[in-house]
Amino acid sequence: MKFTLFGVFALIGVTVSKFGLESLVPLGKLMILVYATMILFIIVVLGGIAKLVGVNIFHLMKVLKDELLLAYTTSSSETVLPEVMEKMEKFGSPKDIVAFVVPTGYSFNLDGFTCCIY
Repeated sequence: MKFTLFGVFALIGVTVSKFGLESLVPLGKLMILVYATMILFIIVVLGGIAKLVGVNIFHLMKVLKDELLLAYTTSSSETVLPEVMEKMEKFGSPKDIVAFVVPTGYSFNLDGFTCCIY
């Protein structure tokens, strides 16, 4: 696992040297599509659900800004689990719901993340 980054770099280097820079265009399109889909999902689906329960999704993102940034940059939500639980309780969510939903969401998220690694 320590040399994975170097292996990926070498494979991309070989691909570019054989087929040129235009071989990276499909990868770029995929990256744009993935990020656009995530943004659309967050704003439309999660924003719609948040609006139904009377919460502004952008205010919630502002409250959890540091934790979201740390989880995204480290690719691990485990490091921010205690802080998210504490902030959600301060935000007004009942403690028993936070104690069930946040760890459950983390556990289900591991399965999707594992697929992305390999």
